[in-house]
Amino acid sequence: MGRLVAATELMGGALLLIGLLTRLATIPLIITMIVALLTALREKVTGLSELFSLSEALYIVLLVWLALEGAGRISIDELIRRRLSDNRRVG
Repeated sequence: MGRLVAATELMGGALLLIGLLTRLATIPLIITMIVALLTALREKVTGLSELFSLSEALYIVLLVWLALEGAGRISIDELIRRRLSDNRRVG
């Protein structure tokens, strides 16, 4: 299980870093953070203030935002989108 989590975080983090397949890469990372909260950090959380003080909860919020908004203008996803829209106009 540890290797799966490590591979997920390595590959997902690399994809997020370069802005490639951003929305898809967030899904396994969100699942990993939820599992971490439910298993390893369950005892630390006694209320909402403790939940939102954990970095894993912040990661989930940021990953959900990336999943909804996408990578942005400076990303490989955006370059691909522009290239595809230019090809449709020309062809």
